[in-house]
Amino acid sequence: MFKKLGKKGLLSLLTVAAVVVTTVGSFAVWDSLTATSNGALTLAKPIEVQAVAMGEFTEEKEYDAAPVYTQNVTFNVNVDDVTSGDTLQLDLNSAIKNGDADVTGNFDITLESTGDGTAPLEGTTDKVVEGTNVYKLTITPKSDTANMAAATALAKAGSPLTVEVTGKLSKQTTP
Repeated sequence: MFKKLGKKGLLSLLTVAAVVVTTVGSFAVWDSLTATSNGALTLAKPIEVQAVAMGEFTEEKEYDAAPVYTQNVTFNVNVDDVTSGDTLQLDLNSAIKNGDADVTGNFDITLESTGDGTAPLEGTTDKVVEGTNVYKLTITPKSDTANMAAATALAKAGSPLTVEVTGKLSKQTTP
C-alpha cells in the first residue's frame, strides 16, 4: 500500500517539513500579530417635523355668503441637525374627513404664510423652512350647488369634521 520512498522523495519530504516548521515557529512570544483601531461615534439627532395641535376654528359669517373658517397651523422642524448645504422644503397637504369619509372635495382649502417674515408659499410648498413654520388655513364650502348642499347637510348633521394638515419635509430639487 505504501510505496518505498527514494532518496529524492525522502529529501523533498524533509524539505517541506523543514519549511513548515520554520514558518510556524518564526513568531516569537513577544511579537504582536493583532491590532484594533478604536474611534468614538456620536449619533446625530434625527430630523423631525412636529405638528402643533390646532384649536377651534374661527368662523366668519356674512349675510348671503358661505361661512369662512380660519385657523393657524404650526409645524416645528429641528433644522439644527440638517446636513450643511441641504435646502429643505415642507410640502403641505390638507384633508377634511367626516369619520372615515373624505369630504375634502366639498370645500375650498387655502394655506398661506402668516406674514411674520416667512416667505410666501409656492402652491402648497414652503421653500423657506425654519424652526417654527406657521400657516393660515382657510376653509370655505364650495359655492356650486352640489358641494354647497353637501356642506349644508354636514352642518345640519352636527357631527364635527376632522381637519388634517400634513407637512412632509424633503430636500429641494434644483430644476
